[in-house]
Amino acid sequence: MRERSLLMLGLPEAGKTTFLAALWYLGTSSTDDSSFKVKQLVGDISYLNAISRAWLECTPLPRTKVRENNVAELAVTDAFSGEAIRLVVPDLSGEVFREGIANRQWDSRAAAAAAHADGILLFINPAQVASPSWIFQRVDGSRASLGAERAWSPIESPTQVQLVDLLQTVNRLRQNAPVKCSVIVSAWDVAAATYAGPGQWIAESLPLLDEFLTTSIQNFPNKMFGISAQGGPLPHSEKELLEVDPQIRVRVIEGPERSSSDASTITARSPYDLAAPVRWLTN
Repeated sequence: MRERSLLMLGLPEAGKTTFLAALWYLGTSSTDDSSFKVKQLVGDISYLNAISRAWLECTPLPRTKVRENNVAELAVTDAFSGEAIRLVVPDLSGEVFREGIANRQWDSRAAAAAAHADGILLFINPAQVASPSWIFQRVDGSRASLGAERAWSPIESPTQVQLVDLLQTVNRLRQNAPVKCSVIVSAWDVAAATYAGPGQWIAESLPLLDEFLTTSIQNFPNKMFGISAQGGPLPHSEKELLEVDPQIRVRVIEGPERSSSDASTITARSPYDLAAPVRWLTN
C-alpha cells in the first residue's frame, strides 16, 4: 500500500476542517461519486467521527486549537484504478500558520509536515480575504494620522502576501524539492454566482498569488478547485441544507492545471466528488 502525506495549508477559517469532515463522511458512505472509498479504519477515528457528525448535522465545526495535534489517517481505495493508498493528513490550526508568518519561524509540527509532504492542499476562503490598502490607512480601513507610529505585524499584510509567504516557506523547508499543490477556493458558493471558475477568481482577487503560482510550476505544479464542502453558509442556511441529501450537498468545480507538461486533466468523477483535489495530488 502506497503512503502519501498531505499538508493542509491555509489561514484561519479557510475551510480545512470542514473539507476533512466531508471527505471522511463521503468516503465511508454509499455514494458512487467519490474518487476514494475508505478501505479500512486506521488508528483512533474519534476525531474524524466527531467533525463528520457536526458536518452532517450542519453544525458549525469548532475551530481547531493551536496546540491540538489531530492527524487523520485514511486507508482508501482509488475508485478509478483500484489502488490502495494510505493518506496521512495533519489537521493543523490556521493560527499555527499565522503565528509562523508573524514570528518568521514555523511550529515544528507544521515544518515537519511541509518538509515531508507528498502533496499540498492550499485553502483560501473568499469571505476571509484581506485586500491591499493604502499605506496611510489603518488595517481597519480608517485613515491614520500623519506621523503616528505604531507596531506593525506581518499578519496585517494582505491575504495574498501571506499565502505567497506560506508557499515560499514551504519551498525553503523542502530545500526547493518540488511538490504538487491543489489550490482550493473553499466556500465556493460565495463566489460561484460572479466567477466562472476558481482560476478567474484567483486571477482577479489575488493577482500576486496567481502570478506566483504561474511562475513557480517547477516547484509547485498546481491545479485549482472551487469547492463548497458544506453546501452553504452556516448558520443561515442550516434548515435548507438539512433538507438536501448530504451526498450531493457538496459542489466541486475544476479549474486550470499548471505544470511543466501543460497537461490538463479531468480529475473529478462528478460535480460531487470532494476527493478530486486529493486524487490529483496522489496520481
